[in-house]
Amino acid sequence: MSSVVNNKISDAFSSVGGASSSSLDSLSSIQNLPPSSLSMVQDAFSDAIRWAYIALLPFVCIAAVSSVFLREVKIERSSEAQAQRETERAKEDAELGQTGPQDGTPQSTHRRRIKIRGPVGALIWCFQALGDKMGWRK
Repeated sequence: MSSVVNNKISDAFSSVGGASSSSLDSLSSIQNLPPSSLSMVQDAFSDAIRWAYIALLPFVCIAAVSSVFLREVKIERSSEAQAQRETERAKEDAELGQTGPQDGTPQSTHRRRIKIRGPVGALIWCFQALGDKMGWRK
């Protein structure tokens, strides 16, 4: 974007020739310009920033279309990680006052979580986790 802005600004001032690049070094020097030059500088920067955002549109469109074709990649846990997760869940259940079966094998008493992808899913997950920690979901 900065390249587009710099090119548009240099093109605008090379064709007009009214303001030199040394007079645009800082905001205070821009504010001290005469009103006619100040208006021209503001218009040039406004146009340059507009074109910088327009230059981004093709990349945004390509990213949006390519994100539609992405597929979900499932990351599988090893048996050791799964056993550790079950042990942690059994520990959480014990802290919440919920016990597993009598034979000593850990059994999760958590309800199945709703699986919705995206920001809505993240919000639902937060509420479910809060409910699990506070003991509201039984």
